[in-house]
Amino acid sequence: MTTYTESSSSTRAVEEGGRREFWILGRRRRFLVPGVYQWRSLALLGGLTLLLVAALDAALIVLVETGSAHVLQIAPELRTFVSGQDRDMERLIVLGSMVTFIGVLLIGLLETHRTAGPMFNLTRALERFPIDGVRTRLKFRKDDHFPELEQAFNKMAADMEARALARVAELARITSRLQQAADGLTRPGGYDAEAQTTLRTLAFDLHKLGEDIERR
Repeated sequence: MTTYTESSSSTRAVEEGGRREFWILGRRRRFLVPGVYQWRSLALLGGLTLLLVAALDAALIVLVETGSAHVLQIAPELRTFVSGQDRDMERLIVLGSMVTFIGVLLIGLLETHRTAGPMFNLTRALERFPIDGVRTRLKFRKDDHFPELEQAFNKMAADMEARALARVAELARITSRLQQAADGLTRPGGYDAEAQTTLRTLAFDLHKLGEDIERR
C-alpha cells in the first residue's frame, strides 16, 4: 500500500512498504538506503560530533563565566546586567552547537547516501544477473561515488552479451549447415565425399564452439 503526504508545493513524502521517500522538486529521494552502513556511519559521526561540541560548549561557558567573574570583581553593581548577558551568551552557544550538530548529520547523511546507494544498486544488479543475464545494466545517480564501478560493470556485461550473441550466430550458422547436409543425405546417393567433409567440418566447428563456451 502506498500513501502520500503533501508537505508543500515542491516537496512530497511517500511511504511505500514501510520505506519513506521524498519527492523534492519533482524528483524522488530516498535518503536512507536499506542496510546498516548509513545508520552505523551516522551513529559514529553523530556521537563524535556530540562529544566535540559538548566539550567546546563547556570550555566556552567556562570562559564566559570566568570573564564575568573578573568584571564583577571590579564592578559588582553590574551583576544583573552581567548575569543576563551570560545567559544570552550561553543560549547562543547552545543554539550554535545544535545547528552545527544538525548540519554535520545532514552532510553525513548526503555523503553516506552517495556511497551506500552505489553499493545497494550493485547488489541489486548482481541479484538480477542470474535472471536477466547479460542484458543487466548498472545505473548510478549523477552525484554518486564510484562511477568507475558502474562503467566497469556495464562494460563487462556488454562484452559478455557481445560474446553470447556471437556464439548464438555461430550456432545458427552450424544448425543451418547441418540442416542442408541432412537434406542432401535424404536424396539418392546423397552421402558422398562432399557430404562427409561438410559433416566433419561442422563437427569440428561444434567442438570449437563448445571449447570456447567452457573457456569463458
